[in-house]
Amino acid sequence: MPAAYRPARSRRGIPTPARQALHTQSSWVSRNGSPQPSHTSPSDARLPCGAVTRQDLHVQIFVSGTWNPEKARPYSAQAVELGVRIATAGLDLACGPGTGIARYVIDGFRQAPAAGKVRYYLPREADMRAVGETVMPGADEIEQTGLDYPMRNLLQVKRSDGLFVLTGGDGALEEVIAAVVDYRVPVAIVTGAGTVATAVTALLDVYPAWRALVDFGPDVTSLIDPFLTRVGLASASRG
Repeated sequence: MPAAYRPARSRRGIPTPARQALHTQSSWVSRNGSPQPSHTSPSDARLPCGAVTRQDLHVQIFVSGTWNPEKARPYSAQAVELGVRIATAGLDLACGPGTGIARYVIDGFRQAPAAGKVRYYLPREADMRAVGETVMPGADEIEQTGLDYPMRNLLQVKRSDGLFVLTGGDGALEEVIAAVVDYRVPVAIVTGAGTVATAVTALLDVYPAWRALVDFGPDVTSLIDPFLTRVGLASASRG
């Protein structure tokens, strides 16, 4: 995909009941975690509670992977490459709270001249404390969803136009299933990097129709160009 490529901004809508439920529980916060006011100035990069639907956002890639720094470190170079390529394509990056794989992807995203944004989707604060996950710097926008981890996983896929999986386990598997079954967005998975690749490979024997949306490859380099092309085509067809 050329660096200047930007798919159409119009987007699929979110079903009204789900949108209302998510807006009831969601709020936007600043980089330091302080709540944003319900009304912001036109120059403020944050969005007020209740104002965000998928069609309001630029084309967005969600990157899924482990938040554990030790598990992420062997894949740091690939994650940086992924961030650079997403930024160079002019797309937004969505991820968790900037830990693990997300940390390296964000670092790569910031290396390239990017007009896009980095967006975090956070689960409930109590749930993050329970597992020891923290919020790291790097986001342009943060959505404090008020949801538990499984529901947060669904939301961040719903808001995205493509899912790229680099490491991960059962949480990443939840996101892949939502992407192919419910939201029909392209998925790329690096093989040998986490149990999610093994699980999805096994499920494709049961659900062969998923193959139309899921690509596997040995590394980011082999996957990223066809993935970005499929995201562009899918976004254009929905527009």
